[in-house]
Amino acid sequence: MINTPRLPEKGETILGSNFRISMGGKGANQAASCGLLGTETIFIGNVGNDDFADLALEDLENNFSIDTRFIRRKNDISTGTAVITQVDNDNVIIVDSGANMTIDLDQVHSALNEANEGDVFLAQFEVDFDLVKESLKLAKAKHMYTIINPAPANEIPDDMLKDIDCLILNQSETEILSGIYPEDLDSCIEAKEILSSKGVKALLFTLGANGCLYIDENLEVEVPGERVKVVDTTGAGDSFIGAYVSSMVKGNSIEASLKFANAYAAFNCTNRGARSGLKRFGTYAELVKGLEKFKS
Repeated sequence: MINTPRLPEKGETILGSNFRISMGGKGANQAASCGLLGTETIFIGNVGNDDFADLALEDLENNFSIDTRFIRRKNDISTGTAVITQVDNDNVIIVDSGANMTIDLDQVHSALNEANEGDVFLAQFEVDFDLVKESLKLAKAKHMYTIINPAPANEIPDDMLKDIDCLILNQSETEILSGIYPEDLDSCIEAKEILSSKGVKALLFTLGANGCLYIDENLEVEVPGERVKVVDTTGAGDSFIGAYVSSMVKGNSIEASLKFANAYAAFNCTNRGARSGLKRFGTYAELVKGLEKFKS
């Protein structure tokens, strides 16, 4: 990660500052939030045979209590890496998937043997797309609750959408999948109608500073954004998803889970790095109290 006052033009070199290395990856970030918040979390993935692999595994195991038995090391390929440039409290990201693209279905089979009916299967698109599609089928066969975060944004075929119980997507991902950029309740409902007609059962829209909106066949819940002094938005969406899943698994209502996730993502924005700002909070009241000093 590096900070800069503006992005360079093509062929231009500019000065940056505050270079640092930290752990990340969408799947790992979401798993980290789940694990830190006390939810039993099994992670399926691959790393390279390099120093970054050691750092990544130690971080997940020691700091977030993640079950890493189904993470494999691969030779002759790097651990997945992202280069993040931060400008004016926002960021642009370039990803080298590396070992992430070498995960195979046998790993998923082995991990899902540990799953029970009603457990949550959560996946993103920083791994092979066809692998996610086939893994969804396995998860549904186990009667798991399936959640997909289509990031990086990618179109999803209709036969895959029907296996998704809940699609969690931001504004740009919504536009790619539905042709609608959601900014308010009406536009979210319009996007929901398009995606529901293809088989998705529930949609959860993350709307940045404007909060989030959940819509399914019987329920509509809108939660406004938390106003905080933002230091770094990296990993905010991932911490939201991890916190939402963790709260939901503990038996909390969708509305309560959305409020918790919304506040948790805001808290993460008050620190630099995708995971360095994560903290364990036992209750929503405790989280709200911890957020007070960061209010803008």
